[in-house]
Amino acid sequence: MQSKCRVLIVDDMPDIRLLLRLNFEQDGRFEVVGEADDGLEAIGSVAAIRPDVVVLDLALPRMDGLQVIPLIKQRSPDTEVIIYSGFAASQLEATARTLGAAAYVEKAASLTSLNEALLDACKVG
Repeated sequence: MQSKCRVLIVDDMPDIRLLLRLNFEQDGRFEVVGEADDGLEAIGSVAAIRPDVVVLDLALPRMDGLQVIPLIKQRSPDTEVIIYSGFAASQLEATARTLGAAAYVEKAASLTSLNEALLDACKVG
């Protein structure tokens, strides 16, 4: 049996974190192993948990998502980063990918699109 994709959710909005957690749990292919509400907390969580994938907002307190991506990759090179942002992909996707993000999903996109991006990034099973 294939193991579930282990996900860390990083967003400063509790409602978004809850929505994503419920979405991933309902899907059944993902296991939410942690949540963080700012960039510094995200880095510490990645180092401790070593999730398969981090779903990362860009607009975060204390340290924004673009600053966090290389630090996540440094602490856990096998962890993939999926940007989940309210910013249009045309504005920041190239920068995020250059820094190490595997995908960029706009918050306006469907949750199915986000789930598909996670499955593509997961190295499980």
